[in-house]
Amino acid sequence: MSDADEAEYGLVMPFVVCASDGGPYDDAAFVAGCRFGHDAEKVKLGGRDVQSWGFVVMTPMVPQYDLLAMHHDFVMTSEPWEDHPDEWTFVTFARSTEEPPDA
Repeated sequence: MSDADEAEYGLVMPFVVCASDGGPYDDAAFVAGCRFGHDAEKVKLGGRDVQSWGFVVMTPMVPQYDLLAMHHDFVMTSEPWEDHPDEWTFVTFARSTEEPPDA
C-alpha cells in the first residue's frame, strides 16, 4: 500500500481543552478517556442481548477494558492488532459459557 493509499484520520471537532491547544488536560489521556467512554456506553446500551463485542483499543488501555468486560459479565480476550501491534490491541468481549454456581 502506498502512502497515497493510507487512510487519513482526523478529529470531528477539535479538543480545545487539551494541552496541545492550550488547555489543562493531557492530550493522550483525554483521547483515551473519550474512546473508552464511547465504547463503555455502547456496551452498556447493548444490554444482555449482545453476546460479543470487538474493539481495537490503545494497548495501554487493555486492563481498563478488561474491567469493563467483567463489569458487564463478559470475558475478554486480546491479541495485538496486526496493522500496528505495538500501539493497538484487538479485544473481544464474549459472554461466558459457564453456568453460574448454585446458590
